[in-house]
Amino acid sequence: KRKKKREERRKRRSERMLAARTLVTARPTSRVRSFPTTTTTTTTTRRRRMSAMAAAVDLAQLSSKSSEWRKAPASTKLQLLTSVLESLESLEWKKNWIEDQMILEGLEPDCANSRNYGAAQQFAFGLVVKNYLQALKQNFEGKGESEAYKACDQKHGFDVFPFKSSIAPKVSGEVWCNRDDGVQDEIGLEETKTKEGKEYVCLVLGAGNQNFLSMIDVLDRVFMHSEVVLLKHHPLRPFLYGPYAHILQPLISLGYVEMIYDEGIQASEKLVSDPSIGHVHVTGAGATHDAIVKTLAASGKASTVQVSCELGCVTPWIAVPGKWGEKEIQFQSKLLAYTKKLGAGANCLSPQVLILDEDWDQKDAFLDSLKHAFSKLPTPPAYYPGAHKRLEAMASFYEDSKTTEVVGKPLSSAVKPSLNPVLLDCGIYESSQFVDDALKSEAFCPVLAVVRVKSGGDLSTFLTKAADVCNVECEGSLSCAISLPSEVSKDTQGNGLVDEMISKLKYGGIGVNVPTLFNYVSITSGGGWGAHPGLYKPENCGSGLGYIGAVSKRKAGYRKTVVRSPSVNALADVSATPPAVLSDLLCNLLLSSSNLQATQRIFSVLASRSASFFLRFFKGQQK
Repeated sequence: KRKKKREERRKRRSERMLAARTLVTARPTSRVRSFPTTTTTTTTTRRRRMSAMAAAVDLAQLSSKSSEWRKAPASTKLQLLTSVLESLESLEWKKNWIEDQMILEGLEPDCANSRNYGAAQQFAFGLVVKNYLQALKQNFEGKGESEAYKACDQKHGFDVFPFKSSIAPKVSGEVWCNRDDGVQDEIGLEETKTKEGKEYVCLVLGAGNQNFLSMIDVLDRVFMHSEVVLLKHHPLRPFLYGPYAHILQPLISLGYVEMIYDEGIQASEKLVSDPSIGHVHVTGAGATHDAIVKTLAASGKASTVQVSCELGCVTPWIAVPGKWGEKEIQFQSKLLAYTKKLGAGANCLSPQVLILDEDWDQKDAFLDSLKHAFSKLPTPPAYYPGAHKRLEAMASFYEDSKTTEVVGKPLSSAVKPSLNPVLLDCGIYESSQFVDDALKSEAFCPVLAVVRVKSGGDLSTFLTKAADVCNVECEGSLSCAISLPSEVSKDTQGNGLVDEMISKLKYGGIGVNVPTLFNYVSITSGGGWGAHPGLYKPENCGSGLGYIGAVSKRKAGYRKTVVRSPSVNALADVSATPPAVLSDLLCNLLLSSSNLQATQRIFSVLASRSASFFLRFFKGQQK
């Protein structure tokens, strides 16, 4: 009987995998043409049951709660925030959805690799959301300013506020502000545009590539902007409805938050045009933003509805020349390779341009180490719609002699095709042979362009030209990474030159010796995430408008967040997926509400794992 049941489960999974593959091949070839199109779920019964709840959303009723929530005292909001945190800490949201994510991303759910990945994904989701809730809680308790920002330094015209990062040991953060550069704060613009007493709903359009993004967007709009929110889930991730509904239940039950599934382009246009919608927030592509603006204009709402957005970027990664140790080269090149391979490049912060000094005598050693890391790290399936065609289109701008495919080993649990990383040689910056096509649009696939800069061996010249490549040639301003050897960081003059370059870089998030995914997570510690303020307008959206994060009291003149780490920091190495049991233990330890609860949960996990082990052992002995 057990064997028959296992076979039935395998059959059902195979049917779902086939449905998922059919779905992806039917997707549009661009990242997002306009509004994301609809999808069918991998769990039809659950989808139909939840869809009935989602369809009952009354926008007028939700809008009527707007003034009540905006005028609610801080103590009430703090109490609700605490309730949301308790819902997260219950861990009930972990049930019945991670298998759907495995199927979406082209992984066989029953494989050990998939179980490890799924457990790590749930742990990362829970930890990011919990840390952000705790950061918001500090703000409401009046602790944000005193605890997050200890001192203020002056660097090249910026007020620099260091904050203690909770991301990883030896990782620190800084908020850079400039109130005298003539740029009006976008938050200020938002507040003046939203008239006091106006009843409206903020529509949040969910992201398609990471589980926690939409949750953070909702929490940010609710607690940092005092808005009631309607979340439309992304068509690729309808399975998030269940866990989101559990975590947000305290807000949903009081009528401050509602959720719906995606129902297609026409339904999205109707939603945006609804009189109750007074703000739209989207994490996605520029084409989606433009479609929203066009729809607002057609419905006569362009002047009354603001659109805030995070829209991606051609992320540069600067390798600063100097005397690098072998371990430094290996560690930094591995971080770069891992971040590029993560999600097969389908992330807004995925590195797309590597900037090297042509006159650096360790340039080839860095490139060789990078290729080695690409070949050794597992290659995940290219699950995001259109990845294959985007890679082909990007590579078509370059001659065959300028393209290098680095063959890697696909994940053993992969059931969808993978894409090997492709290096594109753009040539030497400012030369007649320089080809910049790979710098002009976000790839959203495993492509890495290599730009070489002639410095004549002078560090200042290299840093100046590297900043020019980033600010002038690369599209967007969301994120930028810098690999910095200890020889330069410990040298007062060299470190000063790097800080001067950072002051010139027009990017909202800058990671020094860390991938810029650390910059996103810095929103949980006092940092911000978004495009560099002042660069874009609705008619030219670039990397987006506005920013998210528990930047204490929305510091005046906020421009960028800088996250720093040593050149080799094993405690900040995110390139390896831990075993599922370790992720489960950490999840129960760090997402519990008390030490007693954590201890009880850990014993429960260990007991369950031990029982499973001995059961398998005795079965083996009987055979």
